Amino acid sequence: MYVHAIAWVVTAAMAASAAGATPAAPDPPLALGVALTTVAPVPAPLVRQAQNDVRRIFRSAGVDIVWIDPDAAPPKPSAVSRIVSVVVLPRAAGAAADGDAEPMGVTILTRGRPMSAYVFFDRVVRNADALAVAVPLVMAGVIAHELTHLVVGADAHAPAGLMRAQWGRTELVAAAQGQLRFSPAESRAIRGSLIAPAAVLTARAGASPAVSR
Repeated sequence: MYVHAIAWVVTAAMAASAAGATPAAPDPPLALGVALTTVAPVPAPLVRQAQNDVRRIFRSAGVDIVWIDPDAAPPKPSAVSRIVSVVVLPRAAGAAADGDAEPMGVTILTRGRPMSAYVFFDRVVRNADALAVAVPLVMAGVIAHELTHLVVGADAHAPAGLMRAQWGRTELVAAAQGQLRFSPAESRAIRGSLIAPAAVLTARAGASPAVSR
């Protein structure tokens, strides 16, 4: 089947050339622009390591992450498919601080307003230290999880893996080992959402804030 596929592509290209047509250019790679703001006192090397791992996770889904300085001019619209923001806070506050689940991050989706994700550094450190695993890799997994909510929406949770709503020991250890990645279905959903206009995701958000963890 692989040889036949190659032969078909070559034959089609030759036919197009013979007809004077120009073969269509391949689609450009998808890119997600992320403005990361660190309010918590996080060491710069830790942030860089987490950013590198977030890029690795999204590359497995066919998406490049372009980190944006929040204080700098945004990139050209043609350079990224969408721009979202992530804020690393020292600790949770308000509704995110209530309950027993203690999420390490939340994403707030509200129609007509900028959509943002928040990561709670104290909980990331506490969960990583409890299992003696690397903090940057756990933080990267949390950022990747919340970025997926920003791209796909509140209903992006899965029964297991990176997009599980509440992480347990399995997910934390997998994150520390660099084994957390998107499933094929999650990868397709992310790419499809990035191709669709941002207004589609905005329309899915309710008039009141929807919090995804």
